[in-house]
Amino acid sequence: MFINYQNVGNRVVFSLRPTADEQLNKDRITLGTHKATIDLPYDVGRVHPDIMGLCAFLIAGPFATETLTFQDGISPQLADAFGAVKPNCKIGPVDHHLAPRARPKNGKPGLCFSGGADSTAALELLPAQTELFFHKRIAPLNPINTSYWAAFQRAARAAKRIALNRKSYHKSSAAGERFCEALQEAGHTAFVVGSDLEYVRNPVGFPHNISCSVPLLLMAESRNLDAIAWGTIGEAAYQFGSAGKYVDFATRNAFKHYNALLSTVGLPFLNPVVGLSEVATSRIALSSAYKHYIQSCQSGTVKPCGRCIKCFRKSLLDATVTGQWPSDRQFDRFFSDSDIARNLKEIPIKLENVYAFTASRYEGKHPIMLALKQRVRGGQVPVNWMTKYIPSYIEQAPPEYRLGLKEKLSRFLDPMSDEDLRNLQNWNVTNIGSDPQIVRYAKELKSLIESRE
Repeated sequence: MFINYQNVGNRVVFSLRPTADEQLNKDRITLGTHKATIDLPYDVGRVHPDIMGLCAFLIAGPFATETLTFQDGISPQLADAFGAVKPNCKIGPVDHHLAPRARPKNGKPGLCFSGGADSTAALELLPAQTELFFHKRIAPLNPINTSYWAAFQRAARAAKRIALNRKSYHKSSAAGERFCEALQEAGHTAFVVGSDLEYVRNPVGFPHNISCSVPLLLMAESRNLDAIAWGTIGEAAYQFGSAGKYVDFATRNAFKHYNALLSTVGLPFLNPVVGLSEVATSRIALSSAYKHYIQSCQSGTVKPCGRCIKCFRKSLLDATVTGQWPSDRQFDRFFSDSDIARNLKEIPIKLENVYAFTASRYEGKHPIMLALKQRVRGGQVPVNWMTKYIPSYIEQAPPEYRLGLKEKLSRFLDPMSDEDLRNLQNWNVTNIGSDPQIVRYAKELKSLIESRE
């Protein structure tokens, strides 16, 4: 794979030249368009070659098999960091005279902001001077061929997405843009950056799980940024929600290798909610002055769709704080949705810990909610640890930000006790599919859901 880039005015363009065997990656995700355009809010001037190389890697790297060649040389330090992240791919060329981008003194963090609850909780915990970068998906500026667009539409239908045309892809960012406008009016520095880089991947989406940081990276020097943040939560980082079993994030390559990679360009990880469950971030977000702007739904526009799995889970989480549970009629609408039904029939359910927590607080009489409560062992397993934070995660932040993070956390949450940590580390749903009782409860839940579909 060869990738070159142009930085003209406020527009940065990355062009990919793949080899024949780089059209597919291991997950059967194909390479879509061969060009990514990022429209920055202003001309940032010359960008350090290491930052350009890192952005190119986040766009093209997942599709590179044996080589990834940039148009300009990168520093030896960045080359070494790439070697740890993708050891079987030769990445370069290396400019042995190039020094990496230095981390600025008296800098400030940048937050890759999505407008959702986790991002909002991150904003509440970060320093006041933090700058926000919202990635706005736009359709490719150059027309893409018909076969690619047809493939994108098929993929969207298969995923039950609402956005099936170019116009609706623009609408999907409306809530986030409105949120950024509110933040700007309140005195925050928030940028909305349009890009078509998600079309490099087919089906449409970010090529790499941190590709959303490309706008922030390109602006890092001009904004004097010294750390990078996301709204990544504990379920993903510590894997008790995604993989179903606790793994210390500090020991994972996702932290060690990528923190080293970003640190090479002067942007170490500052992940303020990585030691928190979605239960905890939802509580912080609900206390935010911006709570009415939060939009976690990916199918709605300015208003959430009120029917997808994210809207369903958010309604449950909100209810555990407000006490205002959905009505039986609202529950009927939720459970008749095919996306929600499909998710709840799985063993384990994605983010099963969140359902165990929310169901443990449910005291209503809706039959499917009661079946869900039984299925996820609501009220039978310890769940209060989800309202607290993992104390050790603060040490993952750059030293100068740790005290401030701890102080802000204390306004919202308590640290986990030793007992809480044991309950967290003992949470394991990876093998519950072999538990006869769980299987029986799952069948009962499935039967009730299908009777409403």
